[in-house]
Order: sequence, then structure tokens, then C-alpha cells
Amino acid sequence: MRQSIELKDGWWVSASATDAILAAGKNGFNASELEYGDDKDNHPQRIALPSSTSHGKRPLAEGERERLPTHYLSHAQKIRIPASFAGHAIFLNLDNVRYHVTVEINGRQVCQYVGGLEPHRIDITKLVTPGKDALLLVTVGDSGVSGHREFDPYHYTCKEIQDNLVHPVRYGGADRGVREVSIEAVPQVRVDYVFADPKISKGGLEYTVQLVNDTSAKQKIRLQSEAVKGKKLLDEAVALAPRSRKKVTRFIPWADPILWDLDNPHLYQLKNTIKSGSKLL
Repeated sequence: MRQSIELKDGWWVSASATDAILAAGKNGFNASELEYGDDKDNHPQRIALPSSTSHGKRPLAEGERERLPTHYLSHAQKIRIPASFAGHAIFLNLDNVRYHVTVEINGRQVCQYVGGLEPHRIDITKLVTPGKDALLLVTVGDSGVSGHREFDPYHYTCKEIQDNLVHPVRYGGADRGVREVSIEAVPQVRVDYVFADPKISKGGLEYTVQLVNDTSAKQKIRLQSEAVKGKKLLDEAVALAPRSRKKVTRFIPWADPILWDLDNPHLYQLKNTIKSGSKLL
């Protein structure tokens, strides 16, 4: 069955990735060990998500009245991977983690992307061991950080924005942050995603379920899907090759669904179940 851990508390944040990792590994720090040991404003802080632009400060530049947020901020946490995750595929889920993002586990980079308002899902099965600790590092940069140079909030031109050298951000601020992070264990044979596409003019629903078999053996399963309090959608046997993905797409006639509109914003809950014989997967 699926298991999930929300990583809300227990993060150490710092403008220095090295300092964040040190504090997370020891659950504390000595200032003499820090890269920014002489800068108390940038000593690691223990926080709960979401993180804030108040964490991490740049040095005062000429003409500035206050220290602006750092371009980058690192978040580190040492976590115990539950022993019950053994035999499952393990994913790291990031939601609203933005803008220039790099993620490392035990010192190994697992993803890097630009954006982040949309969710990201990373397979970390081979990088962690159930029953043992893992050190997670999430570094985020503000939307003004360019691949060409760092953004100066006091001096930039519309031409630079037009040429995509920088991105417009609020004056003197930083659009970076970490809102939600979780670790999820899912069965090796599972439903990966579902897409329901109403075809009102055709009187039905185009319904797609993607199945995954991460095992080294062929799997014969029964897939059952329903729109709860609405309609049975699927009930059929499916064969999955070893180490494979398979899409099941069917057109399902549905003459009398409750349609969504502004006066009646009705939504159906979709339920998908897979079994191997009588065993619920």
C-alpha cells in the first residue's frame, strides 16, 4: 500500500549549502565550523516549511539601506527512511519548490530544474535505504538569477528581460521558496496516473490509466475503476511485462453524468484498484 511522510519540520536553512548540511548532520553547529561563521545573520536556522525570504542575507552593497535576501538558499534535513518502505518504489515529491532548484541526497544530485510552481516527482529508490538515514539538500534560487549573471534589483533594463537574461521580480526581493516536500513509498506494481477526458458531444468519457510494473517478473492483475457515486468505469484483466509501463485507454459510454457548471460545480472522485488474484496491491 502507499505510504507518505510530510517533511514539514526539522529543516536547517542557510545561504551556504555547506553550513546547512553541517547543521542538519549534527542537528546543530559550532560557529567556528561554519563557512559563514563570522556572519550571524547567515548562521543556519531551524525552521518549518514554508521557508521565507527573510532567511539568508546578502552583504550590504553601496547605497543599500538593508540587506537583501540571498540569491540562493539551501535547506537540509537528515531523515530516517522507514523500514516499512522496503520493497516499494520511493519518490521525493516537491510542490511549489522554486525557482532555480537543485536537489541532492547523500551528496548526489538527483534533479535540477527552473520553475517549480508545478509539482515535481523524483524517483529516489536507488539512492536511499529503508531503515537508514538519508541527508536531503534542497537549494533554491530566486527568479532573478540568470544563467548569464546574477540579477541586480537596482540596475536592470527592459531589454535584458526581453532577451530572457533576467526575469522581472518585485523590487529588491527574491521569489524563491520551499513550500511542501514529502517522501512517498508506492508498490512496485501500481497505478502511475489517471486521466479522465469528458467527451460530452459523444456521450461518454475517454479514460486512461497508466500502470507500472517495476518487478522483474510478468504480472497478471485485475484493474477496477469507478467514478464514486457515479459509474463503474473499468473491470478487466491486464498483463504487465517485467519492468514496463502500460496505458489502458477506453471510451466509456455515459449518458447521464452530472455536469460541472458555475451553479453546480460537481466533481466526481475517481477510485482505481489493482489486485493480483485476491491480494490487493
